Amino acid sequence: MRHTPRLTLTVSALLAVSAVAAGCSSAGATQAKARIGTETFVLATTSAAVNPDYGLRASGLFAGAGTMPGIGSGENSSVARLPGGTFIVSHPASDEKVTSQSVNPHTCVAVLRQSGTYSIGHGTGTFAGMTGYGTDTGTITARLPRHAGGSCDTSTSARPVAGSVHAVITMTGRVLIPPRTAA
Repeated sequence: MRHTPRLTLTVSALLAVSAVAAGCSSAGATQAKARIGTETFVLATTSAAVNPDYGLRASGLFAGAGTMPGIGSGENSSVARLPGGTFIVSHPASDEKVTSQSVNPHTCVAVLRQSGTYSIGHGTGTFAGMTGYGTDTGTITARLPRHAGGSCDTSTSARPVAGSVHAVITMTGRVLIPPRTAA
């Protein structure tokens, strides 16, 4: 008779160990997954500088506000800085195409529209391992100065009238954010 309680205890112990093991394996099965989706970046500036810092807003898989210099300056890449980290946006100047440009002869307001492509990589912090690609469209408006005779100065050396520049670039594409690994 003494053997029966031991056998029952052993079976109970095995059941308890099995339950703990099952809990551990199911906890391991809930590992983080990569996130893939659409991300939109909106850059804006009112600076007339050749290479201005743009304000940056991100929405989609992640949201945040930061800065990014160098878009449209002929550089091939810029560092996007957002809370939690940075990443490189490559935007080859050779891919940028002017889609339209015009100057209103009455107001001297110039409008330039362009489009291009970009890719994302080399992230740090929250964005470590992030990759992506997409297309961008931009609209830049500025009032040009007038010549003494009243006509608009459309020369390549003409600088926009102070306070008249408004540039908005919208970048939309696919982003992959890999799972975060425990430190």
